[in-house]
Amino acid sequence: MYCYNCGKEIVGAGIYCQSCGTKQNLALEKSHDEAVPNQGLYHPTKLTAEPAHKRINNSKVLKIAALIALAAVVLGSVIILVINILPKSQEELSVAELLDLGEKYLLDMNYEQAIVQFLHIIEVEPRNTRAYIGAAEAYIGMSYTNSAIAVLQRGLAALPGNAEISALLMNLTEPPELVEPSPMLLPELTTPPPPSLTPTPAPSTPQPDNGTTTLSAEEAERILQNWLDTHPFSEGLLSAIGQVHEITYNGDEFYMFELWIERDGKHEVIVHKDTGVIYYYRSPRNNEHYEGMLLDEWYELGLV
Repeated sequence: MYCYNCGKEIVGAGIYCQSCGTKQNLALEKSHDEAVPNQGLYHPTKLTAEPAHKRINNSKVLKIAALIALAAVVLGSVIILVINILPKSQEELSVAELLDLGEKYLLDMNYEQAIVQFLHIIEVEPRNTRAYIGAAEAYIGMSYTNSAIAVLQRGLAALPGNAEISALLMNLTEPPELVEPSPMLLPELTTPPPPSLTPTPAPSTPQPDNGTTTLSAEEAERILQNWLDTHPFSEGLLSAIGQVHEITYNGDEFYMFELWIERDGKHEVIVHKDTGVIYYYRSPRNNEHYEGMLLDEWYELGLV
C-alpha cells in the first residue's frame, strides 16, 4: 500500500505513513484495489489525492464570493443614486423644465441664474415668448434697462408683432408721462402786525395821590411783588406771596401779606394803604425785634 499524500510505500499493515505520518483512508485504498485489479503499484495520476497544503476551504470561498457580490450590488446602487441626485445638464433639461427653473430663480430674485435659464431657452427655442419676457424682467430686476430693451428687441425680431413683448418694450422705451402736481392747499397764514417800535413803558408802582387815595389789595400786592423782583434773597431762595389781611397798626391801616421764603418759612409784611410803604412785621420765630422796620432795612441786615 502506498501513502496517498507522499506516494511512498507503507510497509506493514499500519494506517499511518512512515514517511509523512499521514493517516491513510483505508476505504479509499480498498476502492482503489477493487477498481484497479492486478495492479499493486502506486499510480500517481489516478490515486494521488491533492496535498493538504494546497486544498482550499470551500466555506471561505463562498464567503468571499458573497462579499464580492454584495459589494457589487452596493456600488451599483450608489452609482444609480448619484446619477439621479445630480442635476441634469442644460442640454438634458426640457424647455418646460428650463422655464420652471427660470421662473423659480425669478421669484427668488436670483436674477443672474434666471437670465442664464431664459437665454438658454432662447438658444434652444428662439420663438418662446416667455423666455424673452422672463429675461427682460430679470434684467429689469438688476436695473439693466438697456439689456432688457435689447433682449425684447431680439424677441420682436424672432416674433414680429408679439403683443406681450411689444407692450413691455414700449413701457421701457417711452418716456414717462409727466403729471403736473396738484396745488397744495396750505392753511391761511395770518401775518402778525410788525412789532411796534415804540417802547412800552414799564408798569409803575401805584402811588397814592397826596395821601388821600387808598390802595386796593391788588395794587398793594403788585407793590410787594415789584419789591421782591428787585431784591433777590441769598442762594437764590424762592419767595411767594400768600394770603392777605387788613390790619390796623399804630393807628394806620395796612394790608398784611404772608411772605413765604424757601427754607425759612412764613414771614409777614405790611403795606400801608395810603402811602404804599412796605414794613417788616413778623418773622417765623415771632421775633418782635424787627417789627415795624422798613422792609428795605430788614433786607440790608441779610437775615435771609
